[in-house]
Amino acid sequence: MEVVTADGVYRVINETSYPELFWAMRGGGGYAYAVMLSITVKAYPPLPTTLYLFSFNTTARSQTYWNMTATFHSHIPSLSENGGMGYYYIVPNDTTETNSSIAGKLSGIFLFPEKTVAAANAIMDPIVHQLEGPFQSQKDEVGVSTSVVPLADFTTFWATNQPEVVGIDERLGSYLLSNESLLGNITTLAKTLEFVTPPDQYTLGTVVAGPGVRNARIPGGSNAVLPAWRRTYVHMVLPRIWPHLNATAKESLTTVLRDVHIPALKALESHSGAYVNEADPTNPTWKDDYWGGSQHYERLLAVKHKWDPQGVFWCKPCVGYDEWVMNPATDEVGQDGTQLWSLNIDFVTVTTRVPGPGETLTAKSLHVNAGGKGANQAVACGKASFISRDEQDIDIDMVGATGEGDPYYASLMKPSLEKSGVNCGLIRQVKDSHTGTATILVEDGGENRILVVPGANHDAMRDAKLLQHLATRQRQPTVLVMQAEIPRQTVLDLLVLFSSTYTRIVFNPAPVYPEGIPLAALRHIDFLVVNETECVMLGREVSNTLSREEISKRDLSDAELVALSQDFHNKANIEHVIVTLGSKGVFFHSRGHKAEIVCGLKVDKVIDTTAAGDTFVGYFATSLARHIAHHGSYNDFDLKVALTRANAAAALCVRRSGAIPSIPFSYEIQTS
Repeated sequence: MEVVTADGVYRVINETSYPELFWAMRGGGGYAYAVMLSITVKAYPPLPTTLYLFSFNTTARSQTYWNMTATFHSHIPSLSENGGMGYYYIVPNDTTETNSSIAGKLSGIFLFPEKTVAAANAIMDPIVHQLEGPFQSQKDEVGVSTSVVPLADFTTFWATNQPEVVGIDERLGSYLLSNESLLGNITTLAKTLEFVTPPDQYTLGTVVAGPGVRNARIPGGSNAVLPAWRRTYVHMVLPRIWPHLNATAKESLTTVLRDVHIPALKALESHSGAYVNEADPTNPTWKDDYWGGSQHYERLLAVKHKWDPQGVFWCKPCVGYDEWVMNPATDEVGQDGTQLWSLNIDFVTVTTRVPGPGETLTAKSLHVNAGGKGANQAVACGKASFISRDEQDIDIDMVGATGEGDPYYASLMKPSLEKSGVNCGLIRQVKDSHTGTATILVEDGGENRILVVPGANHDAMRDAKLLQHLATRQRQPTVLVMQAEIPRQTVLDLLVLFSSTYTRIVFNPAPVYPEGIPLAALRHIDFLVVNETECVMLGREVSNTLSREEISKRDLSDAELVALSQDFHNKANIEHVIVTLGSKGVFFHSRGHKAEIVCGLKVDKVIDTTAAGDTFVGYFATSLARHIAHHGSYNDFDLKVALTRANAAAALCVRRSGAIPSIPFSYEIQTS
């Protein structure tokens, strides 16, 4: 094989020269590693072959039809082992057929290389005889039609085909089936085939992996072909066609294909896989299904990193594609923005001091504002995305929930979000729930204490189908910001769901869950943003370096912060740890780098610190999203510059009162 690698070097590769690259190029998505110029293959003389055409028909969508179809599949392993190959169509309701008693059709062609007509008939007769036999005693009659044609070679057959129409609106989902499903429970197989083939669609079966695939003798001992192919008898394809340029129908069909029908096929044998060239590009488990998962994918990724460390070759869903982000011209492929989660109505009481136990005080004032950590951070992201007074360069989506018909949402929350540049299309209004509330006590010095009643933030955010949809929908965020005002299990599920996407996760675990966060979940976080208190509380989960007495202190020394950060890196596998230190500034530590501090900015008069932390998080997340949108990767992201800007935004925020009203626009940072 002749290739040019990402460094521009021409190379000849084979089983002894660059064997790992040769291994990956053969079946591992060769376009991800190098440009192939030529390949040497072994040629064989044309072989005589026999063409076998068949059609079985019965009553449309009847139980007889599905029993017939499942029985047909139980013969495929034997047919394949005897050299048969080809394809067939499962059409439960042929709408071109006026007679419904024959509109349920199963038809196709098989080719039998080096087989005579008599030999081909001998292989197919058990199928025909079984369908003509026991099925005649069922409710519906089964009609059988066959035709057998000897051919000089495969090219003769191929020349009889007409050019196909191109440019149709279609998406394919697929899965590879072996003996496990084809020779397993035939009732389960029949029900599954019926379930994945809606009346207005069809299913395509291809028998293309014969003994030559299962028993291949490969130069070099192996290649990178998906291991499931070695066990496969049927490549099952679920085509989904929609009206031309109908985006709504496309999204609906894709969602059902990805979230309902393909999982039903996978339930037949979960450890198989799919043929990447005829599969759903939105599949969230693409690493497992298309590239073998686990050790197989990791080996491919190691080759990718060795021969293309800068990501010159990229496609979706090739090996390593999630390490880069496409900057789309439309929202169809992805987005630059972030998603946030909790919404509250803030009842802010300003007082000289908070009362002690049993004490009643007269406060100075009461303000009702839109708030919630998710809403505050969304507003901060939105305001940070303005590059002028009327132009944004980053899209910001707010995901959350409010009580149905809540007047505060319509009159206060939604206008506040939209004026700040936040899209509200993913906010749900939930029946029999109330909008989350926060009671905030603000003292004269600006210090605050907050009590939160979650309401819809918890009631609606436990919906597993909603979470799966968010994590697998085609329009994915570049950066996802999460905090802890939604249910703990929801956060854990989202961290896992988004771990297989290109989304970068910024996690601000406030308020800290009493149960903590499992290490397995923390490993999916790219940027951990905490204040000193939160750092201490999470530190109890990961610290091997500091004693409980040391990390029980609220104020940590620089050395203790470094020690905790290293524990987060080493034990929880978090790449970047950011600790806000209030007026002292920001501490940050990235794996493999020295710890640094961004000094705090002097603020003459602190009025309200309620939204300071959320402003910091939002501005930081937007800087990250902006960098990825412009550069495609965050590898050269200047963390210190982003934190300095976020710190400046927080410093301006504390000079104002309220949560959302205190968050500045980016053009104010530039001129303040």
